Amino acid sequence: MPNVRSGKVTGTLQSTGQADAKSPENAQEQKKALVARCDDLVRRIEYGQQDLLSAAAAERASIELGVRRLQEEHQASCVMH
Repeated sequence: MPNVRSGKVTGTLQSTGQADAKSPENAQEQKKALVARCDDLVRRIEYGQQDLLSAAAAERASIELGVRRLQEEHQASCVMH
């Protein structure tokens, strides 16, 4: 919490060190979060592709760019190399 009078920040920070990363519960939660994020990206890509099929010519470039960005994000985050 910031101390307004002194300008100093007081309080404690949660450790995000290796001990937390190694706990099975934390690793499992991180994996669930990643799977949920990847599922969301796939769903957004599919909706974007559907929108692209029904879009007017003036809207196609913008929608296509959005779909490509989502695909790149999915490739970078979700596809194991």
